[in-house]
Amino acid sequence: MIHDPMIFEDGPQRSNYGLSSCASSNGCFTKVAQDGSANLPTADSGWVGESSLDLYMVSVICLNCSITLVEADCSEVAERVAV
Repeated sequence: MIHDPMIFEDGPQRSNYGLSSCASSNGCFTKVAQDGSANLPTADSGWVGESSLDLYMVSVICLNCSITLVEADCSEVAERVAV
C-alpha cells in the first residue's frame, strides 16, 4: 500500500542536470504490483519520500538503465524485506 500514482514521472532531478528524461512514456521507468501485474495497490503517501529518493538516485547512477518499481501490497517493513 505504498502506491503513489505520480512517483518518478518526469523526474526533475535528471532535467536539472541536462540528463535525458526517464519516464513511463519512453520505456525507461515501469511500475508493477508485487505479483507482477499492473493492478497497483491503493495510493498511500507513507513511503513516497523514501521511494522517490531511491528512484532518483538509481536513475542518476545508471543513466542507461531501465528502472522497474515493484509496489508492495503492505507498508509493513517486516513483510517487505526479502530474507
